[in-house]
Amino acid sequence: MSLRSCAPLALLLVSGCPSSPATDAGAGTPDAPLALDAPSAPDAPGEYVPDGFTRTPDLGDGSVHSFPAGPDMVLEAGVDYAMVLETDVGRLVIDLLEDEAPISTNSYVFLARQRFFDGTNFHRVIEGFMAQGGDPNTLGASRSRWGLGDAGYAMDIEVTSGGATFDGPGVMGMANAGPGTNSSQFFLTFASAHHLDGGGFTIVGRVTEGLDVLPSIARGEPPTTPTVVTRAYIVQR
Repeated sequence: MSLRSCAPLALLLVSGCPSSPATDAGAGTPDAPLALDAPSAPDAPGEYVPDGFTRTPDLGDGSVHSFPAGPDMVLEAGVDYAMVLETDVGRLVIDLLEDEAPISTNSYVFLARQRFFDGTNFHRVIEGFMAQGGDPNTLGASRSRWGLGDAGYAMDIEVTSGGATFDGPGVMGMANAGPGTNSSQFFLTFASAHHLDGGGFTIVGRVTEGLDVLPSIARGEPPTTPTVVTRAYIVQR
């Protein structure tokens, strides 16, 4: 089943659906997205910038959670991007695949620069499989709505070039429930998940720092006390 719909679509389960075994990860077809005016999360003290990188400026002063017109093109040619996820259990640095999946990577760079992910939770976390986040509904909607949120737009699946596969822990993929449903939700693998290979899910990055944080992300669908993304921002070189 899918991640955001109780209908038996492509692959996953969704938060809010009846519990049943899941072996895949995706997002699902959302209901009408909620417009949330949740306060932006406070800056994490001492933002971390990896060696050789510089901090990419945010695009505004606060968090924005809906973009019906879609993302602006913010990628610059020849620039290498990474996303830093500061969580309440540790830091993750994700190298983004701007050359292999430019459309999808641009979406995540745009959203992070709008502070879209600040304060969101990992709402669906399956031991031995993956942690799913990126849903703005986790900022304040009822838990029955977790897994149904998006960025106000949806995109087609982008086939990642360069032979990228779900070959181990820390691979970042876009959650979906089939063609035309990619948006803000993403998942991070805990182990190889080659059953997701084959073009059904866009791979957008890999964890380069913080693999040791993955075991600390709270498990559950949703977890009783979810792991929070306190701050998400972009760095570049």
